[in-house]
Amino acid sequence: MSRFQVITFSTIAAAIAAALLLNEPARVIVIATLTVVYWTVFSIGMASIRMQYFAKAVCRGTLGQKRVALTFDDGPNPAATPALLDLLKAEQIAATFFCIGKHAGAHPQLAARIVAEGHLLGNHSYHHAWTMMFNRSPGLIREMSLAQNAIQQATGTTPAYFRPPIGLTNPHFTRALRALNLTMIGWDIRPMDTARPAQTVIDYVLKHTRDGSIILLHDGGVKAEHVTHIVSTLVRELRSRGYSFERVDRLVEVQLH
Repeated sequence: MSRFQVITFSTIAAAIAAALLLNEPARVIVIATLTVVYWTVFSIGMASIRMQYFAKAVCRGTLGQKRVALTFDDGPNPAATPALLDLLKAEQIAATFFCIGKHAGAHPQLAARIVAEGHLLGNHSYHHAWTMMFNRSPGLIREMSLAQNAIQQATGTTPAYFRPPIGLTNPHFTRALRALNLTMIGWDIRPMDTARPAQTVIDYVLKHTRDGSIILLHDGGVKAEHVTHIVSTLVRELRSRGYSFERVDRLVEVQLH
């Protein structure tokens, strides 16, 4: 049972108890308070994948080996992804790319290169629309399936992992993920690299990285020099602190079996 279901049933039970046991003024106050709290938590749960409020999401990897995962969203992007792949190849790092389906379809050779060079490619929806969080199960399945098909056609592989656009979820995600046999991946470090200066991003990641961290960066919507500077610095600094880098599937595999 998800946290959403537990809180929903608990709230309904509390409201029924208030209606049956309390007099009019107290009943109104209690039910109004329950309603406000319920919808506040509901809204926070939609926006925070780390709460795992509606559906399970792996937000940190297995501990014990001082490994972290570099993950990149919103590509493939011909303006930045090739330079990033060159850097990762030179550093002998396997990363994880959550690709937008329409971008994979528009740049199939680049999507295929990601896979050919040993990186994990995940599903990041087809259109990357924030309104996806308002879809019910059929709409979610359709959106995820379009991305699955585009990525499969471009690379010959079908993703096993999904990351929702902007990390937004709703009560229907669990059913959609199960229907497509997808595991949802979140993060524990989100430095907002598309909106902040490179050094601010670097400082934030270095301050918060710990064993098993899943770091959210972007190769879509950024310039090549921005992402390569961030990644090259993080690789150097994190390695100096004893960290190694791993694909998400290998970082979380113990948790999923």
